[in-house]
Amino acid sequence: MLHSAHSPFPMSASFLLPILIAVVLNIIIGALWYSPLMFQKIWLKENGFKKGEPIAHSLPSALIATIVSSTLTSAILLYYLELVRMSIQQPSGYGHVLIMVANGQFFTVKTVVSRIFTLWLAFVFAIRLSHHMFERRSWAMFWIVSIHDLVSMMVIGLTFYFWR
Repeated sequence: MLHSAHSPFPMSASFLLPILIAVVLNIIIGALWYSPLMFQKIWLKENGFKKGEPIAHSLPSALIATIVSSTLTSAILLYYLELVRMSIQQPSGYGHVLIMVANGQFFTVKTVVSRIFTLWLAFVFAIRLSHHMFERRSWAMFWIVSIHDLVSMMVIGLTFYFWR
């Protein structure tokens, strides 16, 4: 279990390991997403890179930023999902409801996916859309980056769901 009776956000190995796994998965997703297999060509063109121009000079700092931001996102999503799970398990006065909760029938994959999608819609998509309308970037870049964020958040959330 990822939480103690005192806090949904403990600092223990059982808490840190799923965050580490989520960070590694997020880096793998990003490497695949922006690889020649998927969106590298469009991403390079839309960001103004010339054919054959090296982008490796910014790779170390970009990787560090990715690790830090993935760690923050993973920790905060874990905290949020634990709060959701705990709030679902609050006593409601109906014994059968508590039994169903104890069996995990309310905190489901559907719950996790819908909560992550809602967070993405409000805090990623809506904010990116607003910025996009003022920037001179293509819709292709908007969708590539926004959907990447959604996929990453879903993988992080589902990692925590299946970890518990």
